[in-house]
Amino acid sequence: NWLLAVPFNCEYAAEVKELARILTEAAALTRNESFRKYLTLRAKALTDDNYFESDKAWLDIADADLDAVVAPYETYDDALFGYKAGYEGVILLADKDATAQIASFKGHALALEKNLPIPDAMKKDKTGTASPIGVYDVAQYSGQANAGIKSIAASLPNDEKVRDEKGAKTIIFRNVMQAKLEKILVEIAKLLIADAQLNLVRIDVFFQHSLLHELAHPLGVNYVFKDGKQTDLPVRTALKDRYSTIEEAKADVVGLYNLGYFVKQGVIKPGKEAEAYVTQVASIFRTVRFGAGEDHGKANMIQFNFLREKGAITFDARTGKYAVDLPKMKDGIRELGALLLTIEANGDYEGAGKLIKERAEIPADLQAALKKLERLPTDLEFAVKVKFPKGSK
Repeated sequence: NWLLAVPFNCEYAAEVKELARILTEAAALTRNESFRKYLTLRAKALTDDNYFESDKAWLDIADADLDAVVAPYETYDDALFGYKAGYEGVILLADKDATAQIASFKGHALALEKNLPIPDAMKKDKTGTASPIGVYDVAQYSGQANAGIKSIAASLPNDEKVRDEKGAKTIIFRNVMQAKLEKILVEIAKLLIADAQLNLVRIDVFFQHSLLHELAHPLGVNYVFKDGKQTDLPVRTALKDRYSTIEEAKADVVGLYNLGYFVKQGVIKPGKEAEAYVTQVASIFRTVRFGAGEDHGKANMIQFNFLREKGAITFDARTGKYAVDLPKMKDGIRELGALLLTIEANGDYEGAGKLIKERAEIPADLQAALKKLERLPTDLEFAVKVKFPKGSK
C-alpha cells in the first residue's frame, strides 16, 4: 500500500482560491508598502504552494500597525512523520512602544549560536540577518492556531532555507500571555510552588522567557551533521514525528541557558536567573495539562524529569509543593541543552525516542499534585472586539 500526498491547494482549491482573493483585497486596502507586498505574495503562494518569497517578504514588514500569519506552518498534528503542516491564521495588532522596549534583544543570533554548549563543529557559522522581534495583541486566531492550545509567541517561518538566507521573525502575543499568567499560571503557582519561592513567579519574567524561547528556536543547525560535515538532510526530516517534542524542549532549555549571555551583555539585569527558573517550573505545570501526549506537554516533562533527577527541582511531600535548587538548575539546564542540541545536530531519531520514552512520563507525585488544579482552566477561549484607531496602516 502507498500513501499519496495531495497538496492543500489541489484538494481544497476553492477554499484556497477564496483565501487568496481576500488577501489580495486586503493588500489593496493597506497603505503600508511592505505589508502590501507580503499579502500580495502570500496570496500567490497559497495558490501555487511555494511560500519562499512571501516568507522573506514577511520578514521585511516594517512600521505596520497590522501583521498576519497566514500559512501552513506547524506540524504538531502529524503523528506519522511530522511533515504535514496545518493551515493557520493569526491577525495581529502591533504594539510599537512595547516592541521598542525589547529592541536590545535583536542582533544577537550569531553570538548566541557561538555561545551554545556544544562543540563548534555542531554550530552554524552564519545566521540570517533579518530577524525582527515584535510585540502584538492577537485580534483573531483561526485554523490550526484556534484548534487547540492558544500560542503565546512564535518564531517563524520554519523553512530551513528561509532561516539560512534571511532569518526568522519572533512574535510575542502580549494579551494572550497576560491572560494566561493572571488566570492560570499565578493560580497554579499558589498551589504547587513552595511558599518561599512564590514571589519569584513574575509576569515580566514569563514574558522574558517566552521571548528567549522563541529566540532559541532558530539556534542550532538546520541540517544534520555526519562525519563532521553538514549534509542536505534537514533536522526536521531526520527526527520525523519526534522533532516537535525535541525542538520545543530545546527552545525552553536553551532559552534559559541564554539568560547568562544576555546578563553579560547588559540586556538582562543580574540576579534574574532565580525568577526565570521558578517561573519556568510553574509554566511546566501549566503546559503539561495540555496532555502528556501533546508535543509541548512531552517537552516539558522531559525538562521536569531530567532536572528532577539532577536535584534541580525538589518535592516536599508534606506540603505537596515544588522548589528549585538554583545552582543545580543552572548546571542541569546546560547539560540538558547540550543533549537536545546534539540529538538535533546528529539527526538522532533513536536517541530522541529514548529520551522521550525515559523522561516524558508524568511521575506519580506530579500526577497527584496536578489534581489540585482541576478547578482551574486549562487554556483560554478567545473572543476579542477590535476598534481600529483612525489613520491605521
